[in-house]
Amino acid sequence: AISLVSSGFASGVLYSQNFLPLKEEIRAALGDQPSVGAISESAKVIQEAMELIIKNSLREVSVQILRETAIEGMLESLQDEHAVYYSPQDYQLIMEDYRGQTSGVGMFVTKEDDQLVVVAPIEGTPAYRAGIKSGDIILAVDGQFVQGMDIDKAVAMIRGEKGTRVRIKLQRGESGEIYEVELVREEFRVPSVVSKMMEDKIGYVGYRFFSVGGAAEVEKALKELKEEGARGIIFDLRHNFGGPLTDAVEVSRLFVREGNIVTVRGKEGTEEVYQGTGTGDEETPMVVLIDRFTASASEVTAGALQDNNRAVLVGEKTFGKGSVQVIEPLPDGSGIKLTNALFYLPSGRSNEGVGLEPDVVIKSEGEETEDIIQNKGMEVLKELMGGKGVKDFKEIAHAPRRTRSHENWVIFKGIAHAPRRTTSHENWVIFKGAG
Repeated sequence: AISLVSSGFASGVLYSQNFLPLKEEIRAALGDQPSVGAISESAKVIQEAMELIIKNSLREVSVQILRETAIEGMLESLQDEHAVYYSPQDYQLIMEDYRGQTSGVGMFVTKEDDQLVVVAPIEGTPAYRAGIKSGDIILAVDGQFVQGMDIDKAVAMIRGEKGTRVRIKLQRGESGEIYEVELVREEFRVPSVVSKMMEDKIGYVGYRFFSVGGAAEVEKALKELKEEGARGIIFDLRHNFGGPLTDAVEVSRLFVREGNIVTVRGKEGTEEVYQGTGTGDEETPMVVLIDRFTASASEVTAGALQDNNRAVLVGEKTFGKGSVQVIEPLPDGSGIKLTNALFYLPSGRSNEGVGLEPDVVIKSEGEETEDIIQNKGMEVLKELMGGKGVKDFKEIAHAPRRTRSHENWVIFKGIAHAPRRTTSHENWVIFKGAG
């Protein structure tokens, strides 16, 4: 099973143990609720209904279709925007995505206001070479319109085997121009960590998505940078939609020594508190870069560092997803995903629907020829390296402002978006080629 804290990559995350395993949750919840016998009786009713439909319906229908429809109906009854059923084929593709090995066209996407929007193409992939840009809207895949479609279903249409072709119709974000590309899917591996040494002994670590074992990769990159003489760290969580809760905790522990990191609250008041393990590096000055695509697990880590006064957050207000999903396999190779917990940051706040406010606000309109958020982050980091404290920036950030707050309006690639926590924004999406 997988515990997901994510918001954007096909499904959201990679492998980890459940915060509260679904089967155990069901058993724990049965108490004064329907007994196991009652569930068994319900299953018999469903089975009999299926038999009657197959026997009497004028329209031919398969057992598989009836089974899948029944499962989808149960999930729909939860009124959980993140609940979804995966066919065996979709489930297999999603698991491959979570491993980082993928075959497809190579772009990160998200869902905004019922539209599938390109976050960024991955350098060196078919999408990148075709000129697809951040902010472009995907209208149709192989002639089928995707507006309003579940993001996982749309992603499954774009993914596919190496060497096969897919036609994608898009709308250019800044101009509204409609264009179409035909791409040949390729196999590639998406690296989760990128690092480099920058000027003035500043080390840069970009974490693209949380994954099982990801914290070890981040730790390795940090160690190498420090061996090269890095005196300060830029930790880039922009465009990071999340990943396993366990990895968010382990990454946070690299920088938080003893404080609380996150509290996860599930059904029936169950609660799990995650804390530092006494080994985190709290000495090296640090800036975390965030934007409106920083979500879920990324918000766990960024929020933990912010609430513990460990780092200065620079950039844009984050997405605002404070729930945990679990993916469970079913006996036929299919799977289901649903929300089973909410998480709370060390200060006790929830970011659900509100996001995290940066300590230093920098608005990127997507048209800049240089990385203004990173540049500001380096400027702030140099001040920290010079002896200025993290709290000094927080005091400035929370002082009364006469200017219009960033939370009121976000501009990206020439498309204006009022602050939103759209119900359609699904978990992380790295197309089998779109990622």
